[in-house]
Amino acid sequence: MTIVNNRSRTGQAFWLGLGNLVSLSFGIVSAAVLSRMMPVGEYGTLRQVLYVYGTLQVVFTLGLPRAYSYFLPRVPEEQALSALNRINRIFIVTGFVFAVALWCGSSMIAGVLGNPALCGALRCFAPVPAFLFPVMGMEGVMASCRRTSYATLYVILNRVFNLICVVLPVAVWHCGASGAALGLTLSSAACCVVGIKLMRLPFRGIPERPSVLIASEILRYSLPLMTAGIWGILIQSAPQFFVSRWYGAEAFAEFANGFIELPFAGMLIGAIAGVLLPEVSRLASEGDGNEGKVIEIWRSTFRKSASIIYPLAIFACVYAPDIIGLLYGSRYDGAAVYFRIVTVVNLIRVVPYAPVMLGLGMGRQYSMASLVPAVVLAAADMAWVAVVFPAAAVTGGAGTGVGPAGIAVIQCGILMLHISMMLYYLGRRTGTPVHRLIPWRHCMTVGGISVIASLLPAAVLGFIPGVSGAAVRLLLGSAAFISLYFPIASRMGLKYKDMLRPLIRSRIRGD
Repeated sequence: MTIVNNRSRTGQAFWLGLGNLVSLSFGIVSAAVLSRMMPVGEYGTLRQVLYVYGTLQVVFTLGLPRAYSYFLPRVPEEQALSALNRINRIFIVTGFVFAVALWCGSSMIAGVLGNPALCGALRCFAPVPAFLFPVMGMEGVMASCRRTSYATLYVILNRVFNLICVVLPVAVWHCGASGAALGLTLSSAACCVVGIKLMRLPFRGIPERPSVLIASEILRYSLPLMTAGIWGILIQSAPQFFVSRWYGAEAFAEFANGFIELPFAGMLIGAIAGVLLPEVSRLASEGDGNEGKVIEIWRSTFRKSASIIYPLAIFACVYAPDIIGLLYGSRYDGAAVYFRIVTVVNLIRVVPYAPVMLGLGMGRQYSMASLVPAVVLAAADMAWVAVVFPAAAVTGGAGTGVGPAGIAVIQCGILMLHISMMLYYLGRRTGTPVHRLIPWRHCMTVGGISVIASLLPAAVLGFIPGVSGAAVRLLLGSAAFISLYFPIASRMGLKYKDMLRPLIRSRIRGD
């Protein structure tokens, strides 16, 4: 596909990372404002709306979002727009079906989650899939064409629309969950109009020819991803379901605010995933023998990503109470426990596994690697709420902190199993021993330095009288961490300047 030019992977990852940073920043601000301006029960209902959408989205998208990054690098440039339109037409149909299903099933979903207020909020939110599905492939299209700056522009506009349509009405007019859900519908309509125009820009001026890509070929690739997505969403959403159903909306609000993987890690991993899938797909389409190049890219990416994520994750684990207190206020102090538990995941989910497996055509193996953990997780969570810790569900809140914490620990264990299985299949496909897929020595070095640079300042601050307040502790802790980490890292041979140099060069060249 000659539309793909020589812009560097680093430069493209930079733009995706910038878009993720913008999304993260607006998301944190929105969550902080909504948490403070809405009653806990209303905020919990709104989070349940988003949880329902995220859970069912995987089924109705049919695995198609990754199809853009897989097929566009493989077709001639004059057929690219036609291939894009064929995938989009499937999205239009599934988005409409999803919207109808949300509207008609709102009462049943509210009953399942034990929250009658959820019904009205879901009906206000129901049109969102019809608007967002046609532009769901934005990142994949732009990454395939190496025009990821357009994807960043779309993210910025998306978040601005959300701010105007959701956050401001809640802050000014004190709208409840239904009002906020209606704001999301208005925002998604604006995003749909802008997104459709942006998706066509990379193909402007290129003669269009009908694509040889047919719907059956698209679905043959995407349906295994849909089944993998179903198992994956079960893995991701099971803890929210059990906490919401057994411990109530208020406990769910606290759990939802705390049990989130480190946002900056997700930002980085998302940027890497957007670049890796089309790159690996291109290498795989050139024929066998490129597995060594794929593993070389993988290990290089792993080292760079770990060098950034490990310090952030360990620092966040140590200062979790201050971070949660600063973001959400004292009402959500209990969320710090969940935040500490989930940081363990960031130490093993350093790079995205799915893009490499899918680029190599391992859709079925990816699905199997998700199926087993999903089954084990459902059984473990059910055993926890029904046998190990059933008291909270009966007493209406007594000891509910212990109940959700157990769900969080189970979730972390299952995610480790999930990643281990993906490593096994990836190693077998590329003929690489699993232990060689991970740069253990580098990870242990970065992790050890991060532990020292985080714990020592935290211990000292605990003995200094007058140091109180989340903002003050985070400011002093961050300054001390930086002062300790980078000098030690430099002595241990970690050259952060070398990691940044390709990005700087790509910016100078205008890539």
